[in-house]
Amino acid sequence: MPARHLYVHLPFCAHRCGYCDFVTVTGGMQHEAYVDALLAELELERPHLDPVLETCSSAAAPRPSPSPRALERLLRALPPAQELTVEANPETVTPELAALLRSLRRLSRLPRSPELQPRLLEVLERRAQPDDVRRAFYAVRDAGFDNISLDLVYGIPGQSAADLAAI
Repeated sequence: MPARHLYVHLPFCAHRCGYCDFVTVTGGMQHEAYVDALLAELELERPHLDPVLETCSSAAAPRPSPSPRALERLLRALPPAQELTVEANPETVTPELAALLRSLRRLSRLPRSPELQPRLLEVLERRAQPDDVRRAFYAVRDAGFDNISLDLVYGIPGQSAADLAAI
């Protein structure tokens, strides 16, 4: 039975957060070479994928990002899907990135809820601040997205029920 769901991970991060379990690379990763390898792997796996996926998700919108050209090449190569989601860290979202993602019709997820509570940011070693979240949200909205989601993160050490209620 062909796969109906696909997740594509780009491991590029400006900083490795202490809570993160994903493979991450900080520093001098060759973005173009990595995207080339992902595209080659995608072609090898394409026969095992449904022609139209139910979901296609990627943490591909910058952390820091590959070049806009590499990101566009990758996103254009992904198979069609009923639901397309790209996660973006708020501190890296620019109006230009939002416009690129909108032109490709790919973006949904933005920041995690702790970005709205600076005290919890320190626990998670996150760099985005509340103003970054707001700026990213408005950039995405102004680019024409009408379906923008935010992750709800709970269970952070020191997080209270009042913290969750304040979100």
